[in-house]
Amino acid sequence: MIDSIESTRKSAPSQAERDLFDLHALAIYRRTDRMFAYLMVLQWVVAIAAAYWFSPRTWDGVQSSMHPHLLMAIFGGGLLASLPVALAWRMPGHAITRYVIAISQVLFSSLLIHITGGRIETHFHIFVSLAFLAAYRDWKVLAPATLVIIVDHVIRDIWWPESIFGVATASHWRWLEHAAWVLFEDLVLAFTIRQSIREMRALALHTVQLEQARQVAEEASCVKGQFLASMSHELRTPLNGVIGMTELLADSPLSERQRRFVNACQSSGALLLRLINDILDFSKIEAGHLELEEHPFELQQLIEDVMSGMPPRLHERDVQLICRQDDSTPLHLLGDSHRLRQVLVNLLGNALKFTERGEITLRTARQHISDDRVTLLFSIEDTGIGIPADRMDRLFQSFSQVDSSIRRKYGGSGLGLSISKAIVHAIGGEIGVESHEGLGSRFWFAVNLRRDHDATNEFDSPAMPPSSFEVQPAPRHVAPAQVPFVPEAAVSLPSEFVGSNH
Repeated sequence: MIDSIESTRKSAPSQAERDLFDLHALAIYRRTDRMFAYLMVLQWVVAIAAAYWFSPRTWDGVQSSMHPHLLMAIFGGGLLASLPVALAWRMPGHAITRYVIAISQVLFSSLLIHITGGRIETHFHIFVSLAFLAAYRDWKVLAPATLVIIVDHVIRDIWWPESIFGVATASHWRWLEHAAWVLFEDLVLAFTIRQSIREMRALALHTVQLEQARQVAEEASCVKGQFLASMSHELRTPLNGVIGMTELLADSPLSERQRRFVNACQSSGALLLRLINDILDFSKIEAGHLELEEHPFELQQLIEDVMSGMPPRLHERDVQLICRQDDSTPLHLLGDSHRLRQVLVNLLGNALKFTERGEITLRTARQHISDDRVTLLFSIEDTGIGIPADRMDRLFQSFSQVDSSIRRKYGGSGLGLSISKAIVHAIGGEIGVESHEGLGSRFWFAVNLRRDHDATNEFDSPAMPPSSFEVQPAPRHVAPAQVPFVPEAAVSLPSEFVGSNH
């Protein structure tokens, strides 16, 4: 440890290191000033109690009066405590405050020694006081305190030995022995203070180096994000061309074998495009450049667009997709519908990925509403595999999945939930999950959006053809968090939107 500290001190400290060290030292000075302010008041009370205990009153025949020691403790102790307390309150951290506190502290030692009649046990207060003063980590504070101690011992050893040593006569050189022990403690304390200061400077240097390394890492991350964004744009251009050509090819006359090949190309292209879009969004989020737009949109149309993107996967499984919407939800809103669609697609895509059979329910409910704004709660409930309770904290982290087996079996980049969380937080909302392993999961997010008063905004049922929906009870396989729902219309999607093998 000492070798590492020595190696860090070979070069001259930088201005940032000196500033950090000075800031740390100032905090120590102020904290120690406050400690001594409380200690001064406590010592004043102790001095009064000691004077009252050892010599409360004097007697002259049958007449008694208050002993001078008690008066000295009350007024002398108050004088010694008042100035340090005032300076610690008004000028914490200043050098003058430290020196006044140091002198007052050892004068309290002299007062207590005098009140107790020079008891040798009270002399320990001097050594304890010096140890307390070392808390400043400033050896210069010990100098005036030591000087006051030696002068006090010399004067009282010569003219009043009873008050300092408790005997009527004492050797005129006895003060020298006491001074030697005080100086010995000063040397030990000065050595520890020096070691502490060196460690503080080393800590300041390491902190500055860590801050510089953090700045370099942030700059590198920014460059990486810009590179990813640039590459994503460059990759999307030819990929969109490939996807477009495969769509044209799919519309041409093909054999069954050729159509399977084209469908595989389309699926792979769509997956690759989604991954590239995720990387682009992730780079924007890391750089703090996630852009949000505010434009009018219709909530029902947004939900229909999201649902219409799900059918290709539904045909592969025994899964029914259900949409439920609170019939008092405003339909015409202002916000970034593209980002909301992205979050809903991510959450529904996850539900489809981990649900082999059963139901996936998208619920939309109104939580709070005012003249200008409305808070909407979206929830996606599934009857899939669920999430273990001890692994819930790994969700919403970048490039993270519940465990490695999930990636092997179901695939995915681990970016969908982290991007969804960033989008919801950028909108000013909240996102969360409740899950029971083996029973399913419920992902939810709440966002606060402006209402579009320029459009028709009645609280009516979704404007869909009568044949496309019917009222039915809402089966619940997962017990989600208790959220107050008003009576709702259960909307089943048209047959082309529902994949079921019943």
